[in-house]
Order: sequence, then structure tokens, then C-alpha cells
Amino acid sequence: DLSVARYGASGGGNKTRGIFCGGNLSPAVTNTIEYITFSTEGNAADFGDDIEAKQIAAACANNTRFLNAGGRKSSNYDTNVISYITIPTLGNAADFGDLSVQRQNLKGLSSNIRGVWGGGYASPGAASNVIDYVTISTTGNATDFGNLNNSVLVPGAAASTTRGLFAGGSPVTNVIDYITIATTGNATDFGD
Repeated sequence: DLSVARYGASGGGNKTRGIFCGGNLSPAVTNTIEYITFSTEGNAADFGDDIEAKQIAAACANNTRFLNAGGRKSSNYDTNVISYITIPTLGNAADFGDLSVQRQNLKGLSSNIRGVWGGGYASPGAASNVIDYVTISTTGNATDFGNLNNSVLVPGAAASTTRGLFAGGSPVTNVIDYITIATTGNATDFGD
């Protein structure tokens, strides 16, 4: 079990640890970061705290770092903050930089080198088609990668070491887009 029931947490990890960050405790949001060790059954343990309390953010990770970006804060506005932790070492998150656009309900994916976030909802506007990226081993603001073919929030996301996929989302769509993570440019249609 997690330490407390919540929804809208972001998650990720490496081959050893799974990380769960933030979420909505209804009515408040939390900055709690918890972890599990995949090889050992049991409840999640405290890892530390994120730099801000938020929900419906998006995470990505490589073997060393877990990055948590965007989301909705307790004060009912979106954030563009990217925070990070070093997965093998317990402790509080540190500031990594900022996304190019404040947004929530985006999705993240990564290779071992780059973290990429796509889509989301940019308040007080509408769904977004923005794709941002960072180099995970450094810190700094995200750089524009390109655009998704459609503006969507809550798409699904998955990646290999080479390609990233963003699929579906709201408004309801069955479109799958792909990017080549090592390059930049607009997403290409993968199929449905």
C-alpha cells in the first residue's frame, strides 16, 4: 500500500525502484514521494518531498534520475516546474528547470539520455500539442521538441531507447504519434 489513498500521482523508476510522486488526497494535494523496491513485496516507504505539492503531473526517468514535470497545484493553477530526484539516494527533490508552457494532464517518456513531455492542458486555454525535452543528466529549462499532430490531454505514452509514442487522449482520439527521441521535430503518424 501507499501511505495514504490518493489519485493523480505520477510514477516511474529504474530497474530497482518504483517511484510515486504527489497526487490528490481530496481535497488537498501532496508533495510526498514514496518508493518501492521491485524485488521485495511490501508497503511503499517515504523517499522525501517534491518541491511543490501537485497532481496530474508527468514523470520520466533513466537509471539514475526521476523527473516530475508540470501538474496542477493546490492553489488551482497549473505549474511548469520540473523537479528531480536521484533514484538510488533517498531525499527531497531539487529544482531541474521549467517546461516551456505551464500545463497539467501531460505525459512523459524517456530514453536514457532525454526526457520528453507531450500534450496536456494549458490553463486557461485548451488541450496542447506541445512537445518539450530535456537532457536528464543536466539541469535547465526544457527546449521545444516539436508538436503532436493533435492537441490532446492525458495521452498514453511509451518509449523504447529510440522511439517515443503518444497515443489517444482527450478529446477522444485513436491516433498514435511517434517521435525519434534523439532528434527534434514534429511527431509523425504511427497508426491508430
